[in-house]
Amino acid sequence: MQKGKLYLSQALIKMMETKPLEDISIKDLTKKAGVSRMTYYRYFYDKEDILKDYMKYILEEYDKKVEQSTKNPFHSRAHVLESLLFFKQHMAFALCLKKAGMESMLLDALNDYVRKQPAFHEESTMHSYAFYYYAGALFNCYMQWISDGATVPAEELASVIRRI
Repeated sequence: MQKGKLYLSQALIKMMETKPLEDISIKDLTKKAGVSRMTYYRYFYDKEDILKDYMKYILEEYDKKVEQSTKNPFHSRAHVLESLLFFKQHMAFALCLKKAGMESMLLDALNDYVRKQPAFHEESTMHSYAFYYYAGALFNCYMQWISDGATVPAEELASVIRRI
């Protein structure tokens, strides 16, 4: 991710911790990010575009991490744990999305990611329900976990998710 885009993303997330998205001006955002308005408009149409771009960046980073790991089977406890630990690093972003009523952006990204997994490549309609069930369960567990401050150890939550 280009530095200007990253600075804008980080600044917006930080600002959203204390202000609603609609109350954040482009002027204040670019000042906090240390970039020009021209940089903002070169990359983005609106503030929601920043959030979408950052979500894409996070998922690309996750894909790289998974590729470099031991390639644990998708449904394994080890893979779930690896996912929880990775996305815990981005909980401020997810909580900002939730606060702004935009957590569906995270669910859509998770749906797209899970849909690409070989474990869900059967063509049957019933199998697609299994995919939505799994993605929705992961999303809800993650959002509740971070909303509670991620106080339950990730290892324990991964075991619970795997058992279910």
